[in-house]
Amino acid sequence: MHINLKLIKQTLKSRLTTCQLILLLLNILCIIIVVIVVVVLRKQLCSTKKTDVLVIREGTFFGDALDGNAFDDAAAANSLTLDDQLVSVNASWCSDTLISITFIYSNGATSQHGTGDGVRIPSYSSIFTLRSTESFNGVTVYEGVRDIVNPYKPSGTDNIVGICFFTNQSRQSNIFSSSNGTSYSDLFSDYTLAYARGRSYSFIDALQFIWTKDYEQSISAMIANV
Repeated sequence: MHINLKLIKQTLKSRLTTCQLILLLLNILCIIIVVIVVVVLRKQLCSTKKTDVLVIREGTFFGDALDGNAFDDAAAANSLTLDDQLVSVNASWCSDTLISITFIYSNGATSQHGTGDGVRIPSYSSIFTLRSTESFNGVTVYEGVRDIVNPYKPSGTDNIVGICFFTNQSRQSNIFSSSNGTSYSDLFSDYTLAYARGRSYSFIDALQFIWTKDYEQSISAMIANV
């Protein structure tokens, strides 16, 4: 039998070239797939890095840190979450003294502070409610000494005697009660009034407001105190 070596060599060379070409195409296809996967994963990673970060800010402590009983609307049975905020304020007063104030929150919870003492009887009341797209971003508190029933301070007790609220839509409430006192303010244009805490018994002895702000940054979500 006569073997054509030249034909065999050409055949093997042709098959080898075909295999090499197929391998080259497969390699190119694999590279394209890897590049696509990397690009998609990178886009997803970048989109998840930018997240809303909630910043919590403690406002000024107004009033007397020792009188009355401490309250914290977030810690009370109000079921407040970080998504809730103050949406309405209802107050009552006599001629020059704030007697009670009720805070109403976006989840429907209400917290009343102050009861009066039987001598200073509420003569006036008023309510201020936010619009649907509004939020509180400022408050002015008036502190003053009043001759109320307090055996521990017969010469007069330092109370919150008046308060006024401001919104992010340039609205403000009337002054609840009296401006006859020393005024102090928390005004944060980029913060939202979340909830209140303080001290009260017959009257409002102290108030402190907690403010929150949302913003985007390229880190994982967190809660920070400032």
